[in-house]
Amino acid sequence: MKAAGPFRYVAAASTHAIVLAYAIGNVPARTWHADSAILDWDHAPDELRNAFEHGATFAAWNASFDTAVWNYATLGFPFLTPERIIDPMVQAGVSNLPTDLESASRYLGGAGKQKDGKRLIKLFCIEGANPHEYPAEWERFLAYARQDIEAMREVYRRTRPLPHEEWQQYWAFEHVNRRGVALNMPYVRRAAALAAEDAVAIGGRLVVLTDGAVTRVTQAKKIATWLHDNLADAAMREILMVGVPADDGDDDDADNGDEDEPQELSLTRDRVARVLAMLDIKRANGGLSPNEMKAHEAAALHLFGAGASPKKFARLEAQQVDGVLRGQYRFAGAGQTGRLTSHGAQIQNLTQDLLGEDGAAESPLVEAIAKGCDYATLVAADPVDMPAARKLALIVRPALVASPRTLLVWSDWSAIEARITPWLAASEGAERVLDIFRANDRDPSLPDSYVIAAADIFHKDVRTITKPERQIGKVVVLACGFGGGVGALQAMAFSYRIHLEDAEARRIVDAWRAANPWAREFWGGAPRRRKLRLMGRRNASLGATRPDNASRSSRFHLSQRLPRRHTVHGAAVRSPADLSAAALARS
Repeated sequence: MKAAGPFRYVAAASTHAIVLAYAIGNVPARTWHADSAILDWDHAPDELRNAFEHGATFAAWNASFDTAVWNYATLGFPFLTPERIIDPMVQAGVSNLPTDLESASRYLGGAGKQKDGKRLIKLFCIEGANPHEYPAEWERFLAYARQDIEAMREVYRRTRPLPHEEWQQYWAFEHVNRRGVALNMPYVRRAAALAAEDAVAIGGRLVVLTDGAVTRVTQAKKIATWLHDNLADAAMREILMVGVPADDGDDDDADNGDEDEPQELSLTRDRVARVLAMLDIKRANGGLSPNEMKAHEAAALHLFGAGASPKKFARLEAQQVDGVLRGQYRFAGAGQTGRLTSHGAQIQNLTQDLLGEDGAAESPLVEAIAKGCDYATLVAADPVDMPAARKLALIVRPALVASPRTLLVWSDWSAIEARITPWLAASEGAERVLDIFRANDRDPSLPDSYVIAAADIFHKDVRTITKPERQIGKVVVLACGFGGGVGALQAMAFSYRIHLEDAEARRIVDAWRAANPWAREFWGGAPRRRKLRLMGRRNASLGATRPDNASRSSRFHLSQRLPRRHTVHGAAVRSPADLSAAALARS
């Protein structure tokens, strides 16, 4: 189910809702079932039917999934529109609680979920399951569904009610989730096949580069060990090391056996990017040795081949229904900021870099793939020196297309991270920075903030700033604008494949801070404002009481039958759908 996504899952003919648990008002939770048959609204309990007919607002933990089950895995159920449902999971997350029901309940001192629930799901949420064969376990299964309702109701009552305006935003996102976005399916299918073929080719190339030490791009530890052994530069090897070996100089026991302990290595994306950045600089300033050339290629193959982007094509293909991708966004999913997150293919997190100079190589390659080109064509496509996995990663966006008789608009906030800090600072110096944005917005031919930052750093005229220097200006503005120092600058620079030595990074940070005194003034006042803001949010979240009208609520819980194939692959471990209802607090 995780691989298929909620809409593809409920669209399967074998997915049926077989148990519905609900609670109305303050009464204990109840269950409705038809002895493992699909639920039919004609036989729904009268109190549940009355609640729906009288306009009750339902609530569900992870409501996007459970609403899909209600609408598409039942018989004759009235259609549940986004405006008829709220999600206590969202409310819990906004209240700084975990977004899984078990943890949220226990954080608030509740009992959590029933412990044997996963075992019972595997027993009854498969095709052909007969409750009469296991009557005691079936009663436990129904009790499990009711326990989820009780736990969810308690979490809802003990967290800060979201204002009506925020639920309106949630409903808008749910409309987006249900409408979905169309996919160019010939392109998606061929790109997914090419990505799978490339994974095999990368494995073969790694075998050659490493003399058989590495056979697959996902063998991170083996690749890290091989890189460490083949990099002559101690600074590059150190990047791959985790921690520092203990100093045994004062140990009187010379036979402690620790001298030969292997150093633990890591091959995270940031570490690989740093090694590649250092190798790029060395190649530009004298060249690489044969071993370093192999190391550069192996590191690049791992960085791009083991990444998530090429695999997105397979996820798009697996989760679409009739060429439309739905249910991708999660409202307020980011705990710290409350911004949206997404599931599955992560379409809100696609690589932004361009393929070729100013993206000129994108359209020809997308068209060739959509027409069914072979793997050799992908490898030979411009830029020819770029790994095939990287090319595929840069052209996921064209998979999203406009539906017939619609227009797909692609937009983005312009330099939002660089604008927000001076706007928040609201000082005379910060206003001058905003004036730069205003002038560039009116006339894009004028130097932007990144060019001006580079000119301040390099003490050059803005008209002489080169493209690589502007890139450094961009990195500095983004890294230093929020109070970052040398470490933050170097880390962000590596993400842009820019390597800065410590001394150079320190000089750049000092130069930017000297040119932007408003920022340091803003940082000085920010900690107290932030502390007060967090204290206020904490008190509001955990000390809120439930409004009186929330007691007139309807709650329900769905448990769906899982197809047998999900059990075979272990995906049937998911709990039954946690659906409940609560009156919506309105101002």
